[in-house]
Amino acid sequence: MPKSEVERADPQKRPLLELTRECLESAGETAYRGRTIGTFVGCFGEDWLETLTRDGEVVGQYKITGYGDFMLSNRLAYEYDLKGPSMTIRTGCSSALIGLHEACMSISHGQCDAAVVAGSNLIMAPGLYVSMSEQGVLSPSGSCRTFDAGADGYARGEAVNVVYVKRLGDAVRDGNPIRAVIRGTSSNADGRTPSLTIPSFESHEAMIRRAYKMAAIGGRDIADTGFVECHGTGTAAGDPIETTAIAKVFGGAGVYIGSCKPNIGHSEGASGITSLIKSVLALEHRTIPPNIKFDAPNPKIPFAETNLRVPIAPTPWPEDRAERVSVNSFGIGGANAHVVLESAASFLGRPPESPSVMESSALQRDRAHLMVYSANTADSLRRQVVNNQKYIGEHPGSLDDISYTLASRRGHLPHRAFSVMQDGVELTTSSFWKAPNTPADLALVFTGQGAQWPQMGAELLKTNRVFAQSLRRMDKVMQKGQHIGKMVMSMDGLSDSARRSSSSSLNPSFDGDASYLLVGGLGGLGRLVSNWMVEHGARHLVYLSRNGGGEETDDNDSFCFFRELADQGCWATAVRGSVTSLADVERAIGAATRPVRGVINLSMVLRDQGFANMSHEEWETAVGPKVQGTWNLHRACADAGLEDLDFFLLFSSISGVVGQRGQANYAAANTFLDAFVQYRQALGLRAGVVDIGAMVDHGHLADNPALMERLAGQGFYGIRIPQLLDALALGVIQQSRGEKRPAASSSASASASASSPGFVNDSQLVIGHRSLTSLADGANRVLWKRDRRMGFYFNSDGDGAATSNGSSDQGALASFVKSAAADPGLLSSPGCSAFVARQIAAHLFRLLLKPAENEDDMDVGMSLQDAGLDSLVAVEMRSWWKGAFGLDISVLEMLGMGSVAALGERAVRGLRECAGEAGESQDGGGEKHDTEGYLKLKMP
Repeated sequence: MPKSEVERADPQKRPLLELTRECLESAGETAYRGRTIGTFVGCFGEDWLETLTRDGEVVGQYKITGYGDFMLSNRLAYEYDLKGPSMTIRTGCSSALIGLHEACMSISHGQCDAAVVAGSNLIMAPGLYVSMSEQGVLSPSGSCRTFDAGADGYARGEAVNVVYVKRLGDAVRDGNPIRAVIRGTSSNADGRTPSLTIPSFESHEAMIRRAYKMAAIGGRDIADTGFVECHGTGTAAGDPIETTAIAKVFGGAGVYIGSCKPNIGHSEGASGITSLIKSVLALEHRTIPPNIKFDAPNPKIPFAETNLRVPIAPTPWPEDRAERVSVNSFGIGGANAHVVLESAASFLGRPPESPSVMESSALQRDRAHLMVYSANTADSLRRQVVNNQKYIGEHPGSLDDISYTLASRRGHLPHRAFSVMQDGVELTTSSFWKAPNTPADLALVFTGQGAQWPQMGAELLKTNRVFAQSLRRMDKVMQKGQHIGKMVMSMDGLSDSARRSSSSSLNPSFDGDASYLLVGGLGGLGRLVSNWMVEHGARHLVYLSRNGGGEETDDNDSFCFFRELADQGCWATAVRGSVTSLADVERAIGAATRPVRGVINLSMVLRDQGFANMSHEEWETAVGPKVQGTWNLHRACADAGLEDLDFFLLFSSISGVVGQRGQANYAAANTFLDAFVQYRQALGLRAGVVDIGAMVDHGHLADNPALMERLAGQGFYGIRIPQLLDALALGVIQQSRGEKRPAASSSASASASASSPGFVNDSQLVIGHRSLTSLADGANRVLWKRDRRMGFYFNSDGDGAATSNGSSDQGALASFVKSAAADPGLLSSPGCSAFVARQIAAHLFRLLLKPAENEDDMDVGMSLQDAGLDSLVAVEMRSWWKGAFGLDISVLEMLGMGSVAALGERAVRGLRECAGEAGESQDGGGEKHDTEGYLKLKMP
């Protein structure tokens, strides 16, 4: 429910919703949504409506859905998606038990498979107190003295209670815990009596006998009933009439009678389920609870003649009686109900525990148990973990049962944690996390890169002691073996299998009869790229390296790497030299044994220093490999006639886009690469650049979490090897598939800029930075509304969503809509819909008056129903929508969207349509944006 409705809705709804959830959990039901489960709620007064209608100004829009008691059952059915019959029953004090009777009838007639039956009675207004006091129904002493000579009326009580009923065979089949068995139910009316509020013992007797007939219990077997839970309100007329009917049914054998109303008061509309719950507990414990306030027997009740007995102390179940209870419930206007209950143990039988079961239990104590916890909020999750661990400490034998119940008979909610326990001792505990409201992602997709192998399981190795210990034990076993030097069978390796099965659109194909030149390719990053290229068909690689490599006389590490490439069918050679030397670059090209079809410059030298203190040498050392080196590669390729390369790819850094303190030299060099790509394209030559952010699983950041944390505070997020390779693949594919334009004139070449790309596909990819609110600010240095490179920012964000910060959200949205009107190409940027969805979610969040600290919990993937959107809130959302986007949307369309993310897509689609109409009215003028080449991946 929206908070605005919760604040005004009948307070009975909240405990009903809470207890229904607990009831379903207690019954072991998890997959209840969408099933034909009935909802039956018994209630009594209209206190909330009475309270609110005193002031007409507070009635508001929720009078129908929020105030009327007929909505109690409907709200349960709606919130839990239960699709059986839904009834709110008001027959006075018998409402709840008549609800149980109706539920049983619906189940037996096939109208539903199971039912939630509830009773609710909260006292919130004085009206009924005054009225019933004037009628003499309420006790002047405020005490209910059922069956006692001093009985003078009843004391009102409050209760909200819920039970779950199901066909016995279905419950046994589904493994539900069975607390008791309903043998039969019946309902009738008193008819005409001396007064509307005076009951009829003849009608009571007939109703009880009909219930036993429904239960197929007749004759003397009726007298085997061990206990009758009476309606027993303690009124002068009611108690004698009820006990007379009971005496006639159960004969001279007599029976124990009792009532819970002296103990907890008369819960009126909920009293039938209150009595039922008491009866179930009595059967389970095989003990008849005592009646309090029974001092002197009521002389109008024939106790001695009929052998009716009122227990005044806990009484063991009579050995000569069946474990069976009759439950009465009467309405103040004559609507009555009766239920015959039997204990599950006696009806189903108690199977003896076999030795195998006992042996199995002993084995369970020796193994570790996985305990999975989940809750709707982080606080309730913490309480659940503490409570479970406390209970297990007090009941160590319950570990196996609790582990099973938590895993298999509980719904799994968003906030989650787990632990592993053995013999009541906790072996390991996970951190708390929140699962997204989106379909589960694939756990692992192995695309075949050899560079990916060393990282598989790395996180598990760090976080799971059991996993690490198991690997160490296996390694010790492997070390004991000795290689015999003979090959028994040769099988495809993972790389072979992955290569054949790969069908990703981001898998480029390298020419096996061509050579590829890599500069800086013998470092860690270069080796990753090399393996990836070989995985995708490259068979001839040429390296330009300051240290050379690949010869047996060289360092063993480099030699082993070349052997690894050779094992994969790749011929590699290294030329010792520097990319800053044109002659060395020309020698490297000349060393290729096949035509050179691609060039990759991975060179990087860091000389971090504040600009004021930076020496000329530090500047040149960092700038040279990228600036002079890239120019040398460009010139050497031109001199060698390599003007039709498949790709000319430069590895740059995100520092060239957003800057980085202490790296002015490095940032300048990377900015040069971004501009140089545009220069080559203006000449009609292929080129591309990948601006890489901070890598967390490779390089110096992998061992420096403190630095990564500092970078995260500046908007950077850690990227991993698979993401880098995806961007690399796109950089290659975009160039190889791009359509060349004619080379620009010399004057145009001299002034080539980002506004005149040489290829249809974009040439610059940016990964590793999250920023949207700041980039949307026109005062920012980088104007994302004019720079389509930033489209990559949004898709590379951890959750594909923009950050938002309260009051600035609406300003950011207004700026976005205004910018989109001026530059429709912005609407094609990846992540655009996600940004709009976050703004919609933020407004919906405020509209529902939810606490601000929970805003992060509103995932755009969550359903609109879960978010709290109903038809009334949708009316307000529609008004805001018109103002925010200048678009119209019907309430029905909004409710049918399904999720907040879908609303975001709908808004962007509407803005595009408006932009298209505006463009047509201007004869199709304006810049066209092609975003087909952007990487559309959700980065983890």
